[in-house]
Amino acid sequence: MNPQMLESLKNIDPDKLFREIWYANSSSMNALKDPETVAEEREQEMMMMQQQMAIDAAPKLADAAQKVSGDVADNSIINQLQGQ
Repeated sequence: MNPQMLESLKNIDPDKLFREIWYANSSSMNALKDPETVAEEREQEMMMMQQQMAIDAAPKLADAAQKVSGDVADNSIINQLQGQ
């Protein structure tokens, strides 16, 4: 797709477009969630995603902190491997 055409998509509100298409097809508006509910659900999903990213990053941060400090716990896997 032409990059200029992609830029023009910034003019579109996807939620509003979806509602317009939904309505134009004579679909029941009662089936759609309230926009505020959708916004709240998206915010919760974003928070959960950020929390998961933090959980996923924790071991890497701990490893980096350990490497910087040079301190290795006696029962750590690194210490066990170095002892072999």
